[in-house]
Amino acid sequence: LGEAVLILGLGPIGLQCVQFAKMNGGYPVIAVDPTASRRELAREFGLDHGFASLAELSEAGLWKPGGGPPVVIEATGLPEVIPQAFQSCGRGGRVILLGSTRGETRNVNFYTDVHKKGITVIGVQAGTRPLHESVPGHWTLEDDQRLILKLIAHGRVRNKPMITHEFPVVRVAEAYELVCHSPQAVPVVLLGTERERRAWEGLVVAAAVGGRVRDAETAGLVASVGKGLQEERMALAADLWAAGVAAEFGYKVRRVGKDKRGVVQATP
Repeated sequence: LGEAVLILGLGPIGLQCVQFAKMNGGYPVIAVDPTASRRELAREFGLDHGFASLAELSEAGLWKPGGGPPVVIEATGLPEVIPQAFQSCGRGGRVILLGSTRGETRNVNFYTDVHKKGITVIGVQAGTRPLHESVPGHWTLEDDQRLILKLIAHGRVRNKPMITHEFPVVRVAEAYELVCHSPQAVPVVLLGTERERRAWEGLVVAAAVGGRVRDAETAGLVASVGKGLQEERMALAADLWAAGVAAEFGYKVRRVGKDKRGVVQATP
């Protein structure tokens, strides 16, 4: 409440951060993203200041030399942005690594950028949430989802303005290509026919019960995504996450073993 919040990156995650930072009383809420259309969209969500680069932010003189905001949220997922997040944060501040960065982060001077400023680094990953019971500040997936749906239903969180493109499910490979190469594409929604929805549902359920695609229709849909995505989806074989999604489709899911792999069954 009343703290300045700096958000690095205005993709889907960063745009949600703008809304939640405002909801929690952050002021001012500031963001850095090189894409002008994303900054404009963020202003619709209440962003107070948007900049194309950290250099541009520095020139704005929002803080005294050597100062910075008490809260910095890294929402790009790019390893090279993490040192910038540390350098931007004010003394005694908090850096939230929300982008789930992949790969090694180089050129971090922990003594200068973290230790001397007394920064707290907070790592965020869905796999760390409790499985069965929420505790303050650390909620289960079910409780998180229930809250988010209520906020959306009551207009406290707005998602529709973020949708920039819509594709039928059979063009999913094209949709992924657009997301990878167009900074103007923020969230992309896949709209499927009933047949396509059933095929995609079959894929998820197949992952929950053993990772086997059991009919030609589903196999064809998976193939259209590409071999890499197919392998990624099949890596979900018998995983509890896939079982949870299967349950969302109305399947009964139960544990049938004690080890972490191959422990679930899903039946209609």
